[in-house]
Amino acid sequence: MRTLLHSVFRQRIARVLLTALLATPAMLTAQDAVTSAAGGDGGDAFTLSCGAKAMVGIQGRWQFHVFGYFVDYLQPLCVSVNTGGAWIGTPTPTSGSAGVIYEFANPVTVVCPSGAAISGFAGQSGSYVDRFQIYCTYLGEYGKLSGSATEQPTSIGGDYRTGPALFGPYMCPDNKPGKGLTGKAHDWIDRLALICNVAPTPPAGVAFMSLNPKTVVGGNSVNGAVTLNAHAPSGGTTVGVSVQILVADEAKIPPNPIAVSPFTIPAGTTDGSFVFHTIPVSSSVNVRLNIGAPTALITDTFRIVPPSLAAISLGPNRTKPGLGVTGTVSLNGAAPSGGVSVNLTSNVPVAATVPTTVVVPQGQSSTTFPVTVPSTGKSGCSVIAASGVFALPGTPLVRQAVLAVSAPANTAYTLSMTSVLSASGPVTVTYPTVVKARQVLTIVSSNPALVSAPSTVSVPVGAASADFTIALQGLAPSGANCAVVTVTDAAGNVNAVVLQIDGSAIKRIG
Repeated sequence: MRTLLHSVFRQRIARVLLTALLATPAMLTAQDAVTSAAGGDGGDAFTLSCGAKAMVGIQGRWQFHVFGYFVDYLQPLCVSVNTGGAWIGTPTPTSGSAGVIYEFANPVTVVCPSGAAISGFAGQSGSYVDRFQIYCTYLGEYGKLSGSATEQPTSIGGDYRTGPALFGPYMCPDNKPGKGLTGKAHDWIDRLALICNVAPTPPAGVAFMSLNPKTVVGGNSVNGAVTLNAHAPSGGTTVGVSVQILVADEAKIPPNPIAVSPFTIPAGTTDGSFVFHTIPVSSSVNVRLNIGAPTALITDTFRIVPPSLAAISLGPNRTKPGLGVTGTVSLNGAAPSGGVSVNLTSNVPVAATVPTTVVVPQGQSSTTFPVTVPSTGKSGCSVIAASGVFALPGTPLVRQAVLAVSAPANTAYTLSMTSVLSASGPVTVTYPTVVKARQVLTIVSSNPALVSAPSTVSVPVGAASADFTIALQGLAPSGANCAVVTVTDAAGNVNAVVLQIDGSAIKRIG
């Protein structure tokens, strides 16, 4: 036993100088708080401070030393924090340490979860610190502790169950996080306490920015919202927003798109807003907004796009042969410089014709065009379509409206049907009175590939009416479509029903 004790004593003497060099003293400030201490009174005094940072972890070593398990070596891990309590960067060790690095000692590193700091410790000690575990608490505004402390499962040191007493938890007071370690050490850590204080933080800065909508038609506005990482101090927090676009797109935004920039978030609040004004554009432009936060650049993007087709309408959408109709094309925003040219088509020119193009003037969101209906004296229909305008992926490239042309009804007989049929249904031919001779009427569909009808229908002697069935043969190939079913009796009397096809529904529109 004497030989072992003598060996330990020689190790202790040999490491005095190394221990003194590692345990670099650091002065305590008047605002620093110190927890209760664990351990004995031996060893040389040391103070290890994170300075302007928070202590968020400890790296150390421990092993069995004849008399028991002792902690040999300790070094705080420190990190800067922002005003919201978030870590800035990754934890780094202090320049100084306490104790001695034994070659065969057990190395241990314990680090709090990101955004938390050491707030206390507990363990076992006698004349030396045998084992301890740290407590961590999340940081809140301006680096103060916020919430409940959680003991970390990893311990530094061994479990010496005879002699040393349990201690703690010794917690930092007044919501101050750990700042460093103080105590006594020589070959081992003789005595240990926490230094507690709130680390200096930068001014409140922007933590988050959002823009709505992310895609905007030129001429409309984008709403921006920002959130600080802490409540704005007295006098408020000034936020400046910079605009980043391609040089070639400079003319596609106003000279001062944000009317109030920089703007101020009032004291005691965390949220602010701004409005980005846009002008009509003929081609898309991507805009990036940047806010220079104290720790990182906060950025978000949106896209300004040209106006798209919103609708095409006809006034009226039911007419008679030879009567004109006025069409209107509408955009979802104002037309830019030079206007917006819209392509027009009529799928049945014998029923109605339209100009090849029409231009929506600069600054306007709609314009009209003439629809010419020939004086044929016959019923008809046509799908009037507008196209050739910018459209976002997944949005309609074509807008359509159906025009019904109905010739005056012949009084010899009438045609009637339910206003909406599901895929198929009857059309009824009705005479004013019962017929004295069998009446055979001819039936023609203008679009038999879409709507079929029998070639004839007969009204028997003694009856006043008869039914024939029309049926949908397929879906309209390009959205809206129409057909005319014309019925002619032996005397040449003509009547017709004008039909619009919407999905699988057959609607009478004339």
